[in-house]
Amino acid sequence: MEIKKKQPPHLRFLIRGAIIAALYASLAVLLAPISYGPVQVRFSEILTVLPFFFPEAIWGLTLGCFVANLASPFGWIDYIFGSLCTLCAGGLTYYLRRTGNPYWGILPPIIINALGVGLYVSILINEPPSFHWLTYAGVALSIGAGQAIAVGGGGSMLIHFIQKYKEKWL
Repeated sequence: MEIKKKQPPHLRFLIRGAIIAALYASLAVLLAPISYGPVQVRFSEILTVLPFFFPEAIWGLTLGCFVANLASPFGWIDYIFGSLCTLCAGGLTYYLRRTGNPYWGILPPIIINALGVGLYVSILINEPPSFHWLTYAGVALSIGAGQAIAVGGGGSMLIHFIQKYKEKWL
């Protein structure tokens, strides 16, 4: 009979974070036509509910978002500010663990990306880049709707799956 050694917690932390980063970046780039722009449904955002269960998901999602945004048409602004939005949303999702209800973790990624990503995308799509309230409102609503589809729909299914099977694989 083989004796299985458990990995040290810090190694599990690093491995899980790296897997989340790779999954996020891969999904975003694989589905690039719908992952970038003022109208987007970034299905990799389904993973943004994971900080509720795993704190290492915060840095994994942030790194994955940065890597995914290297393919973005918005350049360095998306690398920096998109990653910062993901970092903030991940931190707030983790903070919401205190509620005990993982479905509250769906809100930060939707709201922060709608408002934050919506802001810089609405500025960058104008020629020359400039801020207009109507453009911002439209882009924020569009990105919020895409987030609601990915995080609200897909994230809810992921939460259900984790709650159902966490004893078997965590």
